[in-house]
Amino acid sequence: MGLARNRASRWKAEVLNGQKKMLKTEEVFAVVIFEVQRSAKSEARKEEKRREELEAMRQRDEALEKEVEILKQKLEELEQLAKGRGLSGLFNFKQAISEDAKIAKPV
Repeated sequence: MGLARNRASRWKAEVLNGQKKMLKTEEVFAVVIFEVQRSAKSEARKEEKRREELEAMRQRDEALEKEVEILKQKLEELEQLAKGRGLSGLFNFKQAISEDAKIAKPV
């Protein structure tokens, strides 16, 4: 009987040790899953922030384009008024402005 008890005790110890190892493995998997989810959420927030920044830049570009068009129209109006009043020589800077724009325009 002593030998059987000894084997039973060892078997019980092995089973308990195996359960402890299993719990540790499950805990490791839980931590890994948690970290992966946390990382994914962080990346999603970063991506959303990038999208918002790009959208803001796009809107600024559109606003600047509209402003440039308005300024071009106002310049045309001034030139037309100047021609109508015989002041075309005073407002003959369109060529200089367009040359400056060509120089300042990035390639």
